[in-house]
Amino acid sequence: MSRHNVIMGGLIAAAALTLLYAVEGYLVGIFSGAPSVPLQRLMGAYWYLWLIVANLIVGLVLSFFYTIFGRGISGSHGMRGLKYGFGVWAVATVFYPPLLYANVALPFWLISGWVVGSLVNLLVLGYIFGLLVDIRE
Repeated sequence: MSRHNVIMGGLIAAAALTLLYAVEGYLVGIFSGAPSVPLQRLMGAYWYLWLIVANLIVGLVLSFFYTIFGRGISGSHGMRGLKYGFGVWAVATVFYPPLLYANVALPFWLISGWVVGSLVNLLVLGYIFGLLVDIRE
């Protein structure tokens, strides 16, 4: 992928993340991307814009790393993307959820929901990256 494709992949990933967070929040009955009240005060009235900026950064970083690791993954373009998304999820969830559960008074179902939600999100993003390579090669 060229630099243009990395940027395009990051933009599409940011849009997908924002949409996924909204849908997941609707499905569980709360907006899961909403920060705590003190954090909302710190970020001001435009906290949702900060969420979009964070999604853009995540999308660009994952898109950049897909250009490095994606070609080394075997399979069709879509399958490569799914494997990449699963790999990122596996690396990201090895230590964080167990440490969070052990050190913060959060219910198990909430942390489990975050783990499953991040799996879905990263599989979708990986598939998007895989399709971009398929379209642009």
